[in-house]
Amino acid sequence: MIRLLIRRGRIVKCYVYVVLVEGEPPEPRKPLRKVRLMLLRLATLLPLSLMLAAVILFNILDLAGGLLALTALYAAAVLIVPSLVPPVVSDWKIGVEGGRVAIVEIELSGKRIKSKIKALKRAGGRLRRLLYEYLTACDFSTDGSELRAIISRLKIPAGENSVRVRVVNLPKLLLDVAYKVGIKPLPRVRLVNVYTLNAAALGLSPSLSSLLVTSGLIARLTPRELAAVLAHELSHVKNRDMLILGVVSVLEYVIRAALILHASSSYVNPTLLLAYVVTSAALLSMIAKALEVRADALAAAALGCPLELAAALEKVSGRTSRRWELLSWLAWTSHPPVSFRVKVLRSGTFLKATTLPGALGLVVRGFFSALAP
Repeated sequence: MIRLLIRRGRIVKCYVYVVLVEGEPPEPRKPLRKVRLMLLRLATLLPLSLMLAAVILFNILDLAGGLLALTALYAAAVLIVPSLVPPVVSDWKIGVEGGRVAIVEIELSGKRIKSKIKALKRAGGRLRRLLYEYLTACDFSTDGSELRAIISRLKIPAGENSVRVRVVNLPKLLLDVAYKVGIKPLPRVRLVNVYTLNAAALGLSPSLSSLLVTSGLIARLTPRELAAVLAHELSHVKNRDMLILGVVSVLEYVIRAALILHASSSYVNPTLLLAYVVTSAALLSMIAKALEVRADALAAAALGCPLELAAALEKVSGRTSRRWELLSWLAWTSHPPVSFRVKVLRSGTFLKATTLPGALGLVVRGFFSALAP
């Protein structure tokens, strides 16, 4: 991972992050890019594919049989496909035994910075192997001073305090958080080697779930902020939020498909049909937003860390304008504005959102407050 600091069109500093996982090969596993692209294309073509399947099924079967078959297809797409994504997009699997993650940060600055970056890229594979061997020998316990010698040996200039290392015992942290959240069994944890700050829980139940965590999240959050984010995702898994949203989505799809098919065979007021589609999409969006707020509340209550979770959310999202926040309320998205989530956490009102009705009430009030001038 590389982060560039650019001023007035020129590179001033470059931060290179080398991620190493205990018990895993030093080279990140290249995700199955062709398979990932295929999945993305299938997701893009899903609405069109379902429409085509509807035409075929309803020509072959009767109304009830076609609707049942179409519902089964949609349910499979919504509920099963997300479980197949984590192995495809992840670089490392984090085991319960070992699994410590080391983030080595190398700062490059001064003159001829582009040539330094090229030298570091050329030494990439060898550098990773040398760093991994050293960290394994010292049981993943070191500061940056010893690692500078390894980097200098590869003719990469590393000045004083230009190499920093952070080791996170991710399995232990996850076990501690899971105990406080009250979830068992633990979902499978997979690490994605990107600088973006993100985490996602995918799966229908704790035993069938996977937790995706990016390297950037580990590198840029404090331990308590990282624990708060993990607690948020584990709350989703514990309460089967993905299953709830999937079932509601499938039920809405059945009603919508039945209405559209009925409209094709007999007259139905198009305005009423459009009103239903808009209302159902808004309702699904509100339910999804409420599930996010509830996960925030449960994580903050379990760990006693509302301020740390709020700080992590701000780091993940960055600064947003009021116009963008209003658009995120009006858009049919699954997440409420970060400013609203941060306000709920810092004001203490998150304690009212530990249940779905309470979270939904907060979301509805937040929506109407955002519309007020």
